[in-house]
Amino acid sequence: MIAHPGQRDALVQTMLEAADQFDSMEGCELYIINVSENDPDVVWITELWRDAEALAASLQKENVLALIQMIVGAEPIKLRPVGGKGI
Repeated sequence: MIAHPGQRDALVQTMLEAADQFDSMEGCELYIINVSENDPDVVWITELWRDAEALAASLQKENVLALIQMIVGAEPIKLRPVGGKGI
């Protein structure tokens, strides 16, 4: 995700607060917030959802929609876990 210039820390703080809500959100298996060491406006979110329906349902929630408003741009990368620790 790309934050508005100079707003990365505010976005990260909001995302950290939102992470608490994801603890109780149905279908959210993993939600990790990272920052880029090379770009002061980039935030990398790693999410793992039970299925596409759970993700779609989360995107309808008012608090999630408010978070999306803080983002200038995002490039989703869809992956399919095949194994490893924590899965």
